Amino acid sequence: MKKTAHLLFLAALLFGMVACHKSAPKLVFENYEYEDNPFAEKDDTVGVQFSLKIQLPDMKDMKEQQRTLMQAICDTLMSRMLEPYYRFQQPEQAIKDYCDSIRNEFYEWAIIDDPIKTGTPNYQWIQEISLIPELVTDEMLVYNGNIYAYTGGINPSSTNIYFLFDLKTGKQLTENELFTFSENEDNNKAFVELMSNLLRKSCEQLEDITVDDIDWENVEPNGNFQVTPEALVYHFDAFEVADDEITIVIPNHELQKYMKEGTVLYRYWFK
Repeated sequence: MKKTAHLLFLAALLFGMVACHKSAPKLVFENYEYEDNPFAEKDDTVGVQFSLKIQLPDMKDMKEQQRTLMQAICDTLMSRMLEPYYRFQQPEQAIKDYCDSIRNEFYEWAIIDDPIKTGTPNYQWIQEISLIPELVTDEMLVYNGNIYAYTGGINPSSTNIYFLFDLKTGKQLTENELFTFSENEDNNKAFVELMSNLLRKSCEQLEDITVDDIDWENVEPNGNFQVTPEALVYHFDAFEVADDEITIVIPNHELQKYMKEGTVLYRYWFK
């Protein structure tokens, strides 16, 4: 995928996010990693491969109330990144069970050409999952998740998923809790127009995407937004609004009139 101007701008916004200008609580994160490639010993092998790298709050030294809130956050993350039925499992067991389920499905459908001589299946399944905290303040926690999958088709799929949590309640915050445009048709139209105008300006600076490549009817809030110290960044996967991934960076000063003032995000940006 080509490096584009809007991605470079986004990278600049992300610099230093975890160590931001507002004091952050002393949350400690625990790493969970799992890698498996059952056919790795055979040079010409295609098969099933896993790579999961997940960071979750370490709850060992937390008091009961805080642990309950953190557990709610972990449950939401695991159910979204893996599958809903892993919601209440411990992370190590959830990751293992998830990978086992993919492996079992792979073996069920894969045709082994000659298992005695080669043990080589006839297609490939690669699954890579990452989940990391990007921004921590006294009141909120922002996570960045990515799911990459290749199952032997023409193109792999890659999905970026962003989460914003209220650390006082453990609840994931959506557009409905943060903004007023979902409650007012005029505000919604104005916000969609703002997104479209910003994307048009980005297209003028890009070499690989033009305004003619955009499906403008689908340029609207999609619930997948990233919070940075200075902006809200909407992420659209490939084929949502264009053949490539698209980001729309909305500076926070453009958002203030659309925001609910009592939210943690409003306080983070404007208090």
